[in-house]
Amino acid sequence: MREKIKFLVFLFVVLAVVLLPISLSAEENLLEKKDNNLVEEHSGKQSAEENNNAEENSNTEGLNEEKLKEDLDQNISDNQSGGSEEFLPSETNIIDKSKQNTEQTPSSNSKDNTEEENKKFNSLSESNNLEEDNHKQNNEKIKVNSTKIEKTSTSKLGHIRSNSVIYPDIENRSNYEDAAPYTNAVYYIKRQAKVNGELFYLISKRPSSSHGVVGWLKASDLSVHTHTSVDSKAKTFYLKGTGSAYSKAWGGVKDLVYSDLTSYQLEEFKVDLTEKIGNNIWYRGVINGKTAWLHSSYVTSYNNKKLSYYNLTLQNALDMQMSVQPQTDKEYKTYVSKGYINKYNKVTADVLNVRGGPSTDYWVVGKLNKGSRVTILDEVNEWYQIEFTQNYQWVNASPTDVLYYLDPNNFINNEKQRFQFLDLSRSNVASVEVLNNQLINKGSLENKGKQFIEAGNKNSINEIYLLSHALLETGNGTSILANGVPVDNNGNVTYIEVLIDGKKENIPGENSNTAYKVFNMYGIGANDDCALECGAKKAFEKKWFDIDAAITGGAKFIKDKYIGGSKNTLYKMRWNPLNMEINKKPGGQYATDIGWAYKQIHSMYNLYQELESYTLYLDIPVYKN
Repeated sequence: MREKIKFLVFLFVVLAVVLLPISLSAEENLLEKKDNNLVEEHSGKQSAEENNNAEENSNTEGLNEEKLKEDLDQNISDNQSGGSEEFLPSETNIIDKSKQNTEQTPSSNSKDNTEEENKKFNSLSESNNLEEDNHKQNNEKIKVNSTKIEKTSTSKLGHIRSNSVIYPDIENRSNYEDAAPYTNAVYYIKRQAKVNGELFYLISKRPSSSHGVVGWLKASDLSVHTHTSVDSKAKTFYLKGTGSAYSKAWGGVKDLVYSDLTSYQLEEFKVDLTEKIGNNIWYRGVINGKTAWLHSSYVTSYNNKKLSYYNLTLQNALDMQMSVQPQTDKEYKTYVSKGYINKYNKVTADVLNVRGGPSTDYWVVGKLNKGSRVTILDEVNEWYQIEFTQNYQWVNASPTDVLYYLDPNNFINNEKQRFQFLDLSRSNVASVEVLNNQLINKGSLENKGKQFIEAGNKNSINEIYLLSHALLETGNGTSILANGVPVDNNGNVTYIEVLIDGKKENIPGENSNTAYKVFNMYGIGANDDCALECGAKKAFEKKWFDIDAAITGGAKFIKDKYIGGSKNTLYKMRWNPLNMEINKKPGGQYATDIGWAYKQIHSMYNLYQELESYTLYLDIPVYKN
């Protein structure tokens, strides 16, 4: 029995010695397995958290989900292989769970590797959390090589400046191309990006950030304006005949549809879309069957216009006008041939032409008679520059100046000067009060508003024109003709002798031959070379023996000789294009001053501004191209 007990004790000891290491090893393996499971659980939670963050924001505008997956997968692969970090996903990235489980889970074979991978994923999570705090709708933030890029939506138009480059990829600006082939055109800008605080724009040929895209440019390489839609209401305008038309609002040379709109002047322009570029309004419509954009300054809403066509060109008209030496009060540099001026600075020729330049190619400004003394200012190529226009109120105008006043296109789009084309046969029935307000302190015309209205109504003439005309011709009611000129029984001006600065001079006055006092309020018959005598003679013939008679009688004369015929506008009264067309020469022109119509409109315009409402009826001359 004792022997059996000893044998069992021995057997127990042997088993203990053999089995204890095995038990210890199993326990150690079990503990290690538990540690690994804990690491896997921790990593899985991180991956799930990142995946949820990405999925919650997967609908952010403008991102391609598959591309983001590929970028992220490539980045993780680079990190695992020891490469540098090149891409940290924004909140908009979609992360594939299956790839996380296989590629992001740390190896179970090394505790050191697990800790290193956990640090990487913690860094990744912190980056995502930071970007989520700064998230805005339609906003992308990415980080490339430690460069922060923030993309946002915008709406602008832009023109490329010279010496610029285009980047096909904002995230890889080592590749770029010369922007020169893309200049002189306008581009849509629907996307912008800030790269470390520097602004870039994505330009496109279409109003889209994904279609028609050209590439990215620095904001400093573009001239830009905000681009907003105003409305799509139908509107009707009329072309002024100025400017150009484009395929896009604020277009460049490459966007031109029509470079010159002159031939389309006054044509109807129906608008179907209105946009605002910066502070400028642009309209889209159709011109001669082509869709085009026009700046608002190239159109007008005014349509009470009549076109009078003439079978002659502006050059034809200019040549005819120059033949009758049209006048101006403008001063010019004037020259005479040196060979006709002696050492005493006197003219030796019977009649010497004074020209507008040092050559016979220049027009004749005026003439000097033999013996006239000149003041020499300079010498140019055998010509003396002399004083001339300073001593004469009226001289012959230059061809350039005549053409300027002759060309209707210089005035039709001017708010004031378009009154040159006002149809004077139409009345606007201004009130007496309005007219009298313009006649305060206007000499003999003061408080004559009623007479101008009656004269206009009786003769079917615009009363505002009559008043304006009278103000100009009488020097605001102060001229001798406006205040009464004494004449004899034949209508000749009578004079009296007076002392002026100790010298005896004859001035108009009543003497024993004086029979009447006559008035002329519109300068009718007052020719340049005999303004007072001829103006008084005409007034005598028409029996304008008081101011009212001169206002009404003068209005009838203007109607019968001018407005009632083919000269119903100030422009036609001055230039009479119909006479040039028919007779091939100037004739029937109211004045010789090239600026006469231009000067007439100022008081007319001011008077119209006092009216509560009015309609302008324009009659515009059109010459052959």
